[in-house]
Amino acid sequence: MNEKKNPRNLVELLSRLQQEKVPEEQYKIHIDYFLEMQTRKKGIPWKGQFELTPLCNLDCKMCYVHLQKGQLKNQSLLEPELWRELMEQAVSAGMRKAVLTGGECLLYPGFEELYLYLQSKGVEVQVYTNGILLTEERVLFFKKNMPARIQVSVYGSCEDAYEKVTGHREYERVRKNIELARQVGLPLQVAVTPSVYMGKDARNIVRYMSENRIPYQINNTIFAPRNDTGRGQEKIDTTPDEYIELFKLQAQLSGAELCRRDEKMLPDVPEDSGEKKGIRCAAGMNSFHIDWKGTMTGCDMLNSVKAEPLKKGFDHSWKLIHKAALEYPAATKCENCSYNSVCVSCPAIHQQLGEKPGHCSLMVCERTRRFAAEGLISL
Repeated sequence: MNEKKNPRNLVELLSRLQQEKVPEEQYKIHIDYFLEMQTRKKGIPWKGQFELTPLCNLDCKMCYVHLQKGQLKNQSLLEPELWRELMEQAVSAGMRKAVLTGGECLLYPGFEELYLYLQSKGVEVQVYTNGILLTEERVLFFKKNMPARIQVSVYGSCEDAYEKVTGHREYERVRKNIELARQVGLPLQVAVTPSVYMGKDARNIVRYMSENRIPYQINNTIFAPRNDTGRGQEKIDTTPDEYIELFKLQAQLSGAELCRRDEKMLPDVPEDSGEKKGIRCAAGMNSFHIDWKGTMTGCDMLNSVKAEPLKKGFDHSWKLIHKAALEYPAATKCENCSYNSVCVSCPAIHQQLGEKPGHCSLMVCERTRRFAAEGLISL
């Protein structure tokens, strides 16, 4: 669709889609983009992520959330009634998209109750899971109450590989559950998160998904574990070379042609030129995260400013988080950079790499230029 003049409202958007003969199956993409931009401008909490539990039936060595039961330190999971209260307030404030996650969210005792509650409010619900509990009974539940998407994280291409990453031999169970979900037509997508523990096996996963025509995405970064997980802070991310080879394999398997460029001919990254106010991503602008204790942040990793919606109410908490997002220091060099639209804009990643707010990591800049040189991103 021609984006030279942004539509003023949904009626105008739909009229333009019809005039430009955009296929109806693509309408939702354009409507979602329009609402994404509008809610960011107006500071409406359009998208919410609810971390129902930090508990999990896997023990992934790199997980930034998972706690053992003993690490809860006598704290209890929120009761479904409290989650419903938060969700109701969020809907009243404008939330129309929600992600249920964990830990393993399907372990949460009130999962189905909360899922159905959100759907009853007209909220589009996504579910993030490791697939172990995507049983026949649960698949039939989702078939009857169709989610917007089910994202299944896959950690290996065989039992040995699974055990190396997760501590459990669950490959075959997850594989069968994915097939079951596909057979009944669930909107399923696999997430592959490379790490030092997964190593080159990530390539085997990508090949399997491609050969079996299973929709998948490769996450291009990994977050360090939270302090309360007790997991070490050693290097867990894979190397830029491994990421490049993985994305090149994905392109090859999909039949895409990569146009490699001489890195010396690519635009340079500009020098630092001060700071400006306002976060570049959606965190706190039109999205929020609420963890298993009921604490609200802009996202699950950018948590320097926290709010307590159970004590202060959702509206008060959202205003606090949104204000922090508007005042967040951002690097002006990014605004003037040729790689602005294709670079990793996540401020949590830059902070994880040792940068203060308002500064971007040179490591991210260099990796982005390498991706551009390989033809994996286009300017």
